[in-house]
Amino acid sequence: MAIHWNVSKCEKSEILINKKGSKKPKDIQEWTITEALIWAGFQIGLPQITKKNIDEYYKRVNILEKISGTFIRGYNKKTKDWEDMFLTKKDIINRIGMTTNHSTMTDAKFWKLLRRNINREY
Repeated sequence: MAIHWNVSKCEKSEILINKKGSKKPKDIQEWTITEALIWAGFQIGLPQITKKNIDEYYKRVNILEKISGTFIRGYNKKTKDWEDMFLTKKDIINRIGMTTNHSTMTDAKFWKLLRRNINREY
């Protein structure tokens, strides 16, 4: 299945996408977050980020990152090393309006899938 996504309805959509040739660190970081959420959508089970579902979306992202590891790594200028970076609620809020063609998962189905994956691993 091809992934289709759209951020044109996001408030600051111009910085959330990869601008070819952009060397601005902020643009690159914002695109990295957007891309991580696009791919994470398979596990999150919510095809869009809305004001109404922001808490649920963030909860699912946060749970998945705590169990499976972060979706992105970022360069820390102070330590001069790459580090795992947890997505913040602000990262999700900045993407209100983002849509994907991922299937919707009820809360019960999300937890069932999560339990199955944990049992498979441990």
